[in-house]
Amino acid sequence: MLAKALARSLDVSFSRMQFTPDLLPSDVTGVNVFNQRSNEFEFRPGPVFANLLLVDEINRASPKTQAALLECMQEQQVTTDGVTNLLARPFMVMATQNPIEYEGRIRCRRRSSTGSRCGSRSATRRCRTRRRC
Repeated sequence: MLAKALARSLDVSFSRMQFTPDLLPSDVTGVNVFNQRSNEFEFRPGPVFANLLLVDEINRASPKTQAALLECMQEQQVTTDGVTNLLARPFMVMATQNPIEYEGRIRCRRRSSTGSRCGSRSATRRCRTRRRC
């Protein structure tokens, strides 16, 4: 709500993204799409082309997706298929992140009386892996 109110008060465009592990860099920056009518590729801009971008759970995305956002933040531009597009000024990103203990981890279930499937002695401990136990 704060980011949207700030965008309204500054009279700038606003966009919001939910970062997930399956998000691709092109989902952030935009993508070239083939237009059959004109027989050419046309650029469809991504959410970073707003003046104020709110990114939820930034630490859930892959490093490549985070790097795409960092390029936008550092260089104020987006490069897609060798073509550089400048971002609108001002450009600002506000982001939230999950605490590390909630980063996609799933609680271990007990396997037997000797321990859980992950090999921990207590079923209340969390797995160190991202796969199901």
